[in-house]
Amino acid sequence: MEIIKIDSIPSYLLFIREIYADDMLFKDNKTDIIKLICNPKGAFHRNSHQEMVGVLQNGERQCQAILIHHKNLPDTLMVAMFEAKEHVHGAVELLFSYSKKRAKQLGCKQISTLHGHCNYSIGFLSDGFQSSPRFGQAYNPLYYHTYFTNNDFQVTRYANYSDAITKVEEKLAKFKSFIDLQEISFFHRNLLRGNFEESMRWYTKLCNEIFSGHKYYYKREYEEDIELFSAMLPLLNEGNLIFAMKDGAPVGFILWYPDYNELVPRLGRVDFGTFIKCKLLGQKPKTIIVTEIGVYPEYEGSGLILSLFNELNNIVRKKYSSATTIVSSWIYDENEKSKKLASFLLEHKNKEFVSYEADV
Repeated sequence: MEIIKIDSIPSYLLFIREIYADDMLFKDNKTDIIKLICNPKGAFHRNSHQEMVGVLQNGERQCQAILIHHKNLPDTLMVAMFEAKEHVHGAVELLFSYSKKRAKQLGCKQISTLHGHCNYSIGFLSDGFQSSPRFGQAYNPLYYHTYFTNNDFQVTRYANYSDAITKVEEKLAKFKSFIDLQEISFFHRNLLRGNFEESMRWYTKLCNEIFSGHKYYYKREYEEDIELFSAMLPLLNEGNLIFAMKDGAPVGFILWYPDYNELVPRLGRVDFGTFIKCKLLGQKPKTIIVTEIGVYPEYEGSGLILSLFNELNNIVRKKYSSATTIVSSWIYDENEKSKKLASFLLEHKNKEFVSYEADV
């Protein structure tokens, strides 16, 4: 067995297609993230040191990962986008050993399975293998966890939550007086025809200030968010990014979009065909995904988060009247505030995920 450097993105993606070729539920949330974060001309790549590495045995690749060391996360080497065949523990152990060696050389204190940044993807699916991944959601074979549990990794657990939109509407209606904040207005940014750059500056500033100190979040560069949202622009509509405004300045936001994977065939990914189905043929997914929601600390408990959910609900009722379900993004088990809010609005735990870290 030997460590190899993978010299191209297409070569990396080819192994992914091999791993999931016979998976009847797989929908590809991986390719576009890899192309984005590994693009040599891209903002994220410029801000990080990267190596695509794998383990070769008898001429065949057994496992692979993208080692990422970002300038804003100096203590961590990310072992991102890990993929492996089944029953190749020796190869995986060699990959982890090499990753720890590189981490020490770069002055890092740990390795982590963060996929570049939590704005891209995080961790591995651990429960909920009976259905395809939603757009942006982690997905992997169940056996991946044996590779980490056998190598002294620490585990972080998180989950997402879901409920019928009608149930969410009923709950919001009960708290109408609490969510009608007179001093707050809502700004629906049309990112295609509005001021895209200003919206991204607001978004990046809010995320960096609201989520600072949250596990796995580290300072985000404005150019990286420009890069991420530019890739999604063709599918975004007015209202997918809602800012809560006070005295002309944003104090919170909610980011959401339909589950475009409902329009994607097995082994496929969101692409121009998805755009045709969604924009030209009028096919609309039944599920709404709340990707991020955040308010400044002084607005916690004020009703502003419920107000943002209510504003989202108003848009969905008008523009996605056929939608039936709303789903949250991942929430850490240790984040009691977010879990309490999510379980209040979205009663059912949907899928569970884990991420791994190890000291070096």
